[in-house]
Amino acid sequence: MDGNKDDAIRMVTKYEQIEQLIKNRIRNGEYKPGDRISSEYELADELGVHRFTVNKAISNLVRTELLYRVQGKGTFVSIPREREASNCIGVVYGGPREALFQTGFGAAVMQGIYDGAERNIMFFDTDIVSTTRGPELSDAELDKVDGVLAFEIFNDEYIERLAARKPLVSVDYWAEGQKAPAVIFDNIGATKKAARNLLSLGHRRIACVSEDPGRVYTDPAWQDRTRGWREAMEEAGLTTDGLFEGLPARSGDLGVGAAENILKWDVPPTAVMVMSDHAAAHLMKVVAAHGVRVPEDMSVVGFGDEDVCKVVTPGLSSIGLDVNEMGVKAAKLLERTIHGQVPAGEVEKVETYYVERESVGPPPKK
Repeated sequence: MDGNKDDAIRMVTKYEQIEQLIKNRIRNGEYKPGDRISSEYELADELGVHRFTVNKAISNLVRTELLYRVQGKGTFVSIPREREASNCIGVVYGGPREALFQTGFGAAVMQGIYDGAERNIMFFDTDIVSTTRGPELSDAELDKVDGVLAFEIFNDEYIERLAARKPLVSVDYWAEGQKAPAVIFDNIGATKKAARNLLSLGHRRIACVSEDPGRVYTDPAWQDRTRGWREAMEEAGLTTDGLFEGLPARSGDLGVGAAENILKWDVPPTAVMVMSDHAAAHLMKVVAAHGVRVPEDMSVVGFGDEDVCKVVTPGLSSIGLDVNEMGVKAAKLLERTIHGQVPAGEVEKVETYYVERESVGPPPKK
């Protein structure tokens, strides 16, 4: 009885020794993935043990999927599987995540991402708010996610470097020649739609208030909004010369300086398109203080269809955006990108809508 117990102990020890020997040969490259290892008989003869002992050790390694058997051909080293999905996507943002959720726009896009995502969400943020610089991510950090959404990072080099390391979708930014897929609003189509409405009412001197393209940094979405206004005017055979007013860099002055400058023009516009609802509301307040009636003397259109449009008097006409839909589209586009189903440079546009309120009317009669 005791002798049988000792034999069993020695047999178990041999299994473990043979398993470890095979693992070591795989680790040091003697057995490579896909190689056939020595047969049970060869190993038994080499190690001076019974074939059943070798069979037991190999069976254990087959169960752990380190080895696999092919009937009639032998036992082979398993080819490593590709890294299993992390079931996470990353949101890369140039600033603290708290800043992202503090804006109505950022919170709504993020809600859309949550609604559209099929995986968990992980944030990669920075301490300093910068739309031109995202966080520097290590391989270990990127290994935690299957793809990334670059949200409002307007840096071509950064986006392309990150896209070369991980499936990526750019959110609210796209540049000519960009290889990474993107989701953007149809800003050009949106402002053309609003400008054409003003033209249909008889307006011919339609001004535009937007980010000054001469600034060191200009949001590409604002550039597209300005471009839509220019294209609509040119298609109508009208000039835009002298009808553009740049917004100042200081956000506290949003719309005020532009309004004061427009009031100094020799020939005032009959309508003004302002590429921000809050700037449009400031402009309406300033011109009203100077006796300019909206819309009798000047029609005003904003951009964003934010809550301020409904609380100012008169109600502000505006171009609306389905911000939540941008997040949903981005999450779904990233999922297809992860699966290799999206061609390079694909751009999905989120449609816009126009809401006309009391701030728009026909031009004043001469």
